[in-house]
Amino acid sequence: MVNDVQDYFTKGPVIGKTRTVEQVEQTMELTFNFKGNDKYETVEKLPEGGEGQCSVMKSKTTGNLFVVKHTKAVRLRDPKEREELDSKTHRYPNEARILGMTLKAQRNIVQMVQITEDHKEPGRYFLWMEYCSGGDLISQILYWWKRKRCPVPEQFLLHTFVSLVDGLAFLHHGLRSKGDGRFTEDEFHEAVIHADLKAENVFLRWSDKSLGGMPEVVLGDFGIAKKASKTDAKLSAGTPAYMAPEDVAIHQNVPMSSEYEETWLKVVNSRTTAMDMYSLGQVMYQMVAKEPEPREIGLDPTDLRISREYDTPGLCETIVRCLTVDKNLRAQASFHQTLGILPAINRLRTARNALVQRRTTLDRMEWARPAK
Repeated sequence: MVNDVQDYFTKGPVIGKTRTVEQVEQTMELTFNFKGNDKYETVEKLPEGGEGQCSVMKSKTTGNLFVVKHTKAVRLRDPKEREELDSKTHRYPNEARILGMTLKAQRNIVQMVQITEDHKEPGRYFLWMEYCSGGDLISQILYWWKRKRCPVPEQFLLHTFVSLVDGLAFLHHGLRSKGDGRFTEDEFHEAVIHADLKAENVFLRWSDKSLGGMPEVVLGDFGIAKKASKTDAKLSAGTPAYMAPEDVAIHQNVPMSSEYEETWLKVVNSRTTAMDMYSLGQVMYQMVAKEPEPREIGLDPTDLRISREYDTPGLCETIVRCLTVDKNLRAQASFHQTLGILPAINRLRTARNALVQRRTTLDRMEWARPAK
């Protein structure tokens, strides 16, 4: 019996291997107040993503908001896939399989609440996701740069870096942050590569656990994520500007078209978790250098220059380690003796907490989409 909302964030996935449907449904109701038989209305249409059309839906009885993705129909490529689709779970969209069947819940990973089939259009699904009311990271960054004409506040910069590394430590290694520099390791965790980490896919969640007036930072859009062990995935390759040097070495900037499909599938299936770490470095570079575009892929990261507003010791050096060109020498979101950056991230976590204590809490006017 699930009797604690926090149970959702420490135990089973949405479509669990060991938990019953009744337990999952009860957890959803406790955590998100989601009721499948409720009536909902569309309050906002969002830009279409790789998985399909997205909308914000509102419960007519509770007023709670959810993001609903109406997925595209599964495209069958060969007879082997048709055989696989005899199993219902293989008909689920990739994002549903990753968030609902592979991963357990973690606070820095967006949560899938429910999946329902579109009976009017077989092969399409509705993915019900938690609604992150703070919007996406890129909109917030641009709000500071263009609307307020100021840099990203240093405590939020550190908060973002720490939160994203906590999320990747879980995705890649099953390391679950306790929020105070300590980590536990999930048993039987399967490493997952996000493969499309960029500021547009990072979301801000307002909650009662707000630190220093800042929202929680959440990694979302798992439409092209894959298990690190999978080498025959048929997925999109993602966003070229955020790819790693080893990706470029394979695709050599050929067009993303059916003519070069084999090349791009080789990119997808050659990836390791190191690819996500490079993308993380690109996101953080944009924030510290106040650059609207990612850094050119493969440049020597040692000449990285950061804005004078940021003077936290170790910040620049840790970003440089994420942007290392050689994937075998690139930073890992782990405690690996030579490559692990979690000790450095814990120092940045301490620096963030000190800034929160010393400086005034960020108020509502600092946010493009403040807490309500």
